[in-house]
This record gives sequence, C-alpha cells and structure tokens, in this order.
Amino acid sequence: MRTLINKYGLPAAISFLVLAALFAWLWSERRGNVTGDQTRAFFVDEESGEEVVRPASDLPPVVGKSGRPTLVKAIKYGCKGNNPEVLYWMKYTPEALAALQSLPADDARRADIDLRGQLVRSPKAGSAWVPLRSREGDLVTRVPDCPDGSPMQAIYPR
Repeated sequence: MRTLINKYGLPAAISFLVLAALFAWLWSERRGNVTGDQTRAFFVDEESGEEVVRPASDLPPVVGKSGRPTLVKAIKYGCKGNNPEVLYWMKYTPEALAALQSLPADDARRADIDLRGQLVRSPKAGSAWVPLRSREGDLVTRVPDCPDGSPMQAIYPR
C-alpha cells in the first residue's frame, strides 16, 4: 500500500480502495445469499425420488435404501417468497469417488479431482449425466435470475 501511495499519491490509493470495495460489494450481491446450514445437503434417491438430508461432506453417489449407490446431491436454489427448486443433481465419477475417498483431507490434489470428477444432470426424467466442466455442464448448472432480476439464493437444509 505504501508503494502505491508513494508512486501514485494518496488520492489514487483511496480511489483504488473504493473501487476494490465496490467490486467486492457487487460480487457479493450478484452471487446472492445462502439460506440454511451449509454443513448439510439435500440428497435424492435416483430410483425412488425420495429426498433426504445428509452431511454435506458425504461424497455422492451414496448407497441408498436399495443397497446400491443411488443417492445424489440435489442442488437447490430459490427466490425470496417462492419455494426452492432443485436446479441440478450432482455425483462423482467412480474414479474420482475412489480417489477422493482414499486421499487425506488436506491433500492438494483433492480440489482438482473434485472439479474434474463431478457429473451433473437436470432432475428432469431421462436427462443425461454430463461432466461439470463442460459446455453441457455449464448449461445444466447455470443459475437463472429471479423474476424481479435479483439473483437466486442457494438453499441448504435448515
């Protein structure tokens, strides 16, 4: 900061700080608010459609009532005053799931495996699982705006 002040003067440094604060405020407003307890997540059974709440740290697919890995994360968003909706489902590829389960929690490789190993799909019947990091994944996970133009809120269990 001292270098900035020495090089460009106090008005430039103050302008920089104001712009940085404005950018941070706009970014936080655009992302919307988060509602609920982020340590828990919604899961849905792909076979039965039953929704359950589990720890957010559970790595999907999780074994469901049938004894098979059928529980996937249900990612919900909503607008103020409206019921939340499931925007998409998420699970990991078998390879990513095995890697994440075998690595220590502090292993630096986890973040890359987490992103590259995620599959997403629309909750609509017959929709296909696609990689999160793909054009199709971007379309599935795109969060629309509310009717009033405000950003939707991420919804977690209470």
